[in-house]
Amino acid sequence: MRMRGDGRFGSLGDKRSSAVEICGYGAATMGDPAGQLVVHIRPRGGWRTLAVSELWSRRWLVWMLAQRDIRVRYAQTVIGILWVVLQPALVAVMLAFTVGRLSGVADAVGGSYLAFAIAGLVPWMVFAHALIHTSNSLVDNERLITKVWFPRLALPLASVLSAACDLLVVGALAALTAPLWGGQWSVQLLLLPVIASLALLAALAVGIWLAAANVFWRDVRYALPFAAQAWMLATPVIWPLSALPEWLRPFAALNPATGPVLGFRWLFNPSTPFPACELAVGTAVSVALLLTGIAIFRRVEARFADAI
Repeated sequence: MRMRGDGRFGSLGDKRSSAVEICGYGAATMGDPAGQLVVHIRPRGGWRTLAVSELWSRRWLVWMLAQRDIRVRYAQTVIGILWVVLQPALVAVMLAFTVGRLSGVADAVGGSYLAFAIAGLVPWMVFAHALIHTSNSLVDNERLITKVWFPRLALPLASVLSAACDLLVVGALAALTAPLWGGQWSVQLLLLPVIASLALLAALAVGIWLAAANVFWRDVRYALPFAAQAWMLATPVIWPLSALPEWLRPFAALNPATGPVLGFRWLFNPSTPFPACELAVGTAVSVALLLTGIAIFRRVEARFADAI
């Protein structure tokens, strides 16, 4: 027999990864005063595989958790999911009346600052939302983790999936109304799902790291909103990449959020150069963070139920 981290028992033939094992060797002790079987319980150490088949067999759970997140987020609201559209629109209007009126800004962005701000804020706000909710996905489901066994990676995946629904709505409305706010219709808009997927990939890659850290250090939860604001200022969301000196621009590509933001601007403004370097480098960074994040997540997963 063996016991998982949530207290459930399974047979040795069950190949699912478990956090805790009941070791059979050296279990019986004749000198035990109570005459009882001595059981050694220890966490499984070392690196663990991703267990893709385990996640795939419970894909319905990821979808149900994502649906729950969406329902809870917009419960008892008047306009519901339209808030995901209203937020970047209002912020873009305020930026257009403040930052956009500064001397030289219109020339630097090469056109309407309102269109520039909307095309940058749409992917950024969904990215930031996915990042924060993914990072808090484990601590927000404390009771679920301590009572029920399931693949813990389902929680960060569900948070990103719910953010994907938000991005689907705001991206579709932004594309349909592009001429109204200064964007353009072009065949490039067919690549909108690809650029959006890269933004969600970056949020998942960083969020998995922070979700695991948040279980052991709750400071992450309180520092994350400030860090997200600082990250926005370090990303060309409200300022053009051309504002950076030439020698700093290659380093901006290391920011995994830079590529999707510039990619959205290229989608709605065909005259903008295609950000091939930023997308390639940012995607490589996101993939590296995702693979290492999953490895660390799986290594410490056995301790979640005790530490949370």
